[in-house]
Amino acid sequence: MNGMIIKNKFYHEKSIERKAQELLFDYYKVDLATIKLPVEIDKILEIHLDLNVLWEDFNDSKILAGLIPSEKTVVFNEGKMADFEKNKGWENFTKAHEVGHWILHVDQSDLHSNPLPGFERPYEMICRETNVNDWDEINADKFASHLLMPKSHVLKHVKELNDWNDIYRLSKMFNVSATAMKVRL
Repeated sequence: MNGMIIKNKFYHEKSIERKAQELLFDYYKVDLATIKLPVEIDKILEIHLDLNVLWEDFNDSKILAGLIPSEKTVVFNEGKMADFEKNKGWENFTKAHEVGHWILHVDQSDLHSNPLPGFERPYEMICRETNVNDWDEINADKFASHLLMPKSHVLKHVKELNDWNDIYRLSKMFNVSATAMKVRL
């Protein structure tokens, strides 16, 4: 594989947060404390970053999405479409996760690549539901969390957490899954 993908790079949490904040500021052009929730992840992905979005069958139910840097394309697994429709927050987090890969792991000065073995398209990043020990996946999850749930907004809206109802309320406000909100808190 060529130098396009930056693999297994450790990012400090503050660096990830700063990169997410920079993207939000670059998109909204206002103080982050004033942005309206939820974060417009579709517009950031497709319009601001000019990434294409496709749905294809991966023939693997564990794969959520793949990134094709040379084509500036994020491909979502058609087999997950019904799950994403039931839980829009999970779909939004997956989109933000792929944006995280784009920002953190793609050397955008070198957008030419060869396909990964076993795939016709030149996927460079394949995101599965269970990649909990992979630094790149951990970093992309952290990026997605900071992008969709900016710290200033989380702190402003978290007064008291008494039970899961509060987490569900916040997850709807930020348009993320309850699990993503629980992890962020």
